[in-house]
Amino acid sequence: MRRLITPALLLLALLAPSAALANKDGAKHERPKRHLVWVYDDNGDGKLDEAERAKLQADKAQRKTARKAKVDGNHDGTISPEERAVAKDVKRHQRAERKAERLAKFDGNKDGSLDATERARAKAAKQAAFDKNKDGTLDAAETTAARAAARARVQGK
Repeated sequence: MRRLITPALLLLALLAPSAALANKDGAKHERPKRHLVWVYDDNGDGKLDEAERAKLQADKAQRKTARKAKVDGNHDGTISPEERAVAKDVKRHQRAERKAERLAKFDGNKDGSLDATERARAKAAKQAAFDKNKDGTLDAAETTAARAAARARVQGK
């Protein structure tokens, strides 16, 4: 009996970390997917049909072309390792600036991170920007405006 339990426990110990990593990666990619569906789901059915998916792919290609043109400093049509490194540094700096702005605005206890209450306050402030009638919820027109603004951000405008 002991001979059966030991290999089973060993196998379980080896497989458990990979299962945890699989869940972590799945959760990591779930939120951006949901956001893109929300942004591009024009008919509101909760999924992307052919036309919506085509619009997403076209915007993605446009962003890629614009990003490449922005990064290609010498305009030779290719991105050199130096250009890639500069672009990476610029992006890292921009991300750090945005994070600092969010923390300065919403980090009430000044601990350097947003807890659940502070994140909820940030989300409410974001929603309030589109809630024109100030009723606390987004109606159809306000949701359309929020979707259009999100799509413009996704498109890089």
